[in-house]
Amino acid sequence: MEQVRTPWDDSGRFGMEVREISAASVIPFGTWLVAQQGRGGFIGGLADAAAGDRTFPRAGDVEDARKWLQRRMASGDDWEALDDAELDWLSL
Repeated sequence: MEQVRTPWDDSGRFGMEVREISAASVIPFGTWLVAQQGRGGFIGGLADAAAGDRTFPRAGDVEDARKWLQRRMASGDDWEALDDAELDWLSL
């Protein structure tokens, strides 16, 4: 997690505000998942499938990935891999 310091407080007066920004709030889930290609395990398998499918929402969020899995009529392992991938992405 990265801390961002700004010189102004909410009232517009000079002060110091510290906000924490996670990588997950900056990197779209779809982009992160495709970057996991070759990782191995269930997440790597899901990433390989996503990278090989032009319809995968690379700039999308987790819900977009869930809709993609629904359209593919994915197996239980794929759904579990997506849940695990979401937790990994959120922990960035």
